[in-house]
Amino acid sequence: MLARTGPGRGFGTPAVALLLWWACSIGVGGTPLTAAEREVEWVPMTQQRLQGAEWAGRARLRTGTAEPDDPGQGDATTAVEIVWSGAGGVKLPGFIDAGGIDAGAVEALVLEVFLHGAQPAAIDLMLSEPDRRAAFRRKVEIVPDEWLTVEVPLRWMRWDQGRVPRWSELRDLQLHTDGPGLVVRRIGWLQGPNRPGALPVAAEILALAFGDQEHPVQRFDHNGLRVWGAATADQVDVTLLGRHLAEVRDRVVEEWGLPPEPMDGRPPTLLVFRDRAGYREFVPRYAAALGAVALRPDSGGYHLQGWALSWFDPRFGTLRPVFTHEFVHSVLAHHALIDGSRSDWFHEGIAVRCQMHFHPQADLGEIVRRGLRRGALPLRKLCDGGNLEMRHYWQAMSVVDWLVDSGEVDLATRQALVQALREAGDTALGPHLRPVLGMDWSQFESAWRQWNERRWREGR
Repeated sequence: MLARTGPGRGFGTPAVALLLWWACSIGVGGTPLTAAEREVEWVPMTQQRLQGAEWAGRARLRTGTAEPDDPGQGDATTAVEIVWSGAGGVKLPGFIDAGGIDAGAVEALVLEVFLHGAQPAAIDLMLSEPDRRAAFRRKVEIVPDEWLTVEVPLRWMRWDQGRVPRWSELRDLQLHTDGPGLVVRRIGWLQGPNRPGALPVAAEILALAFGDQEHPVQRFDHNGLRVWGAATADQVDVTLLGRHLAEVRDRVVEEWGLPPEPMDGRPPTLLVFRDRAGYREFVPRYAAALGAVALRPDSGGYHLQGWALSWFDPRFGTLRPVFTHEFVHSVLAHHALIDGSRSDWFHEGIAVRCQMHFHPQADLGEIVRRGLRRGALPLRKLCDGGNLEMRHYWQAMSVVDWLVDSGEVDLATRQALVQALREAGDTALGPHLRPVLGMDWSQFESAWRQWNERRWREGR
């Protein structure tokens, strides 16, 4: 029996406002592979292959003698197992061959495991790039007292905090558990030409997002982006919206010198729900499919693991400003590999800038002037890479405006800044201020303030 973890099980109750990636897991069970084994490529568990392993806690390597399943297959061989006598983990550098994982052909990570004792235990699995600043991870629960073959579909693993990971750049595997008695005997990859691969499958996401409904989902899958909507055609014209979002994407790409194609193989995508209730329910449902928990959002839009989300509002129709805003987050995730989960200055600054360009707001000048007088944060605090309150979004926009429009920062420097943030795995500006922008905080603060005060002076 092939034990699976995936979108149809383990949907939990929201517990906090942000995603809690450690809050729940999906139980698995089964027996070793039979017919499906032909499609699993087992990685040789040899001492040579595991020679560079990094051990932590009470995990270790155990060797023994393995008799062949069929006496005609040859002599006994040396068996290598990873065992836990208590909490601990192992990192296996280079476990994934050069070239990474073929996202179009490899569907799942497969493990043969045994858990001694009476209580279930969870394994935290991580597939990471060599610098450990980009990773996919998943937490699965193992039941005790029988050999299990656990299949973890790659498309239902989530991004870890840091840079948006790429399947082609993954090299290392990490395993961690908090309990004793776990044995991992074999590790391999489920793959084949007819497999769904590692990228999200449209039909699965559409079913998870919109389910069964009276009207078919509207889809715009052109120009390197996607708009999928549950609203009817007389509510939202997805073709018009898709063409608009192509302009939004092109503006972001041009101003920051980003690659014209997504860097991780996923096009930026906006999901438009029929109503607020459907939008709110999707977030905890999708989080649960990744083995996590999330609260229903109260904002007008949301960004989650590369998906931009909002709903049809009859006051705004097809070109609702929040559609533009949230879609920018998806563009930055896939074209720059910079995740926007933290609502940081970089993401929110670019998103608000685009929103104001395509959907001008009459009182924006007054908001900025008032903020410059008495509501501005020190830039050292604003640009520390952490979560911003919405009342500071105007200031993040003003920093981005200065970077793009002041003439003091050219395109090559903005490209260098994006690369530095991407490589760092976060958007804290401090480490890159002097090396990239060539100034300290005092100089940056002065240049930003003077330019914005001139730009937003009374009467403009």
